[in-house]
Amino acid sequence: MSTGEEINYAAEDSDILTAIGFRPDAASRVDNQEKYTPAQSLIYARRRAELASK
Repeated sequence: MSTGEEINYAAEDSDILTAIGFRPDAASRVDNQEKYTPAQSLIYARRRAELASK
């Protein structure tokens, strides 16, 4: 598998992977810690939770 290649999962498979905690489309926490301040990360987490609840 070449690096940088995006993997597209079927909707059903993606739901299963998300349910078990594997989110291929989400950045890892380590990546977020390096790029964003704690305040920015908190704002992002709140917005994401708000969108998920709709």
